Amino acid sequence: MLTDRMIIEEIFLSSSYHNGCVYFKRGYVKNLSYDEKNNIFQAQVKGSKNYHVSVEFYGDGDIDDYNCTCPAYYSKSP
Repeated sequence: MLTDRMIIEEIFLSSSYHNGCVYFKRGYVKNLSYDEKNNIFQAQVKGSKNYHVSVEFYGDGDIDDYNCTCPAYYSKSP
């Protein structure tokens, strides 16, 4: 089972996870969907603009890949 702790350990900066939780609680996450065939969650997130966010998981629940079209994602990517 995927836990919040497991997600935090997979993220480069824990502040990103915290900010995501705040955005969700404030209702900025819209059109959340789950593609069961490909094991991917996707959503639109309202920030200074609307951004697309996706998280893909392996069958065991570990994060395989994630992406965000926001400028912060690209500035922190290796």
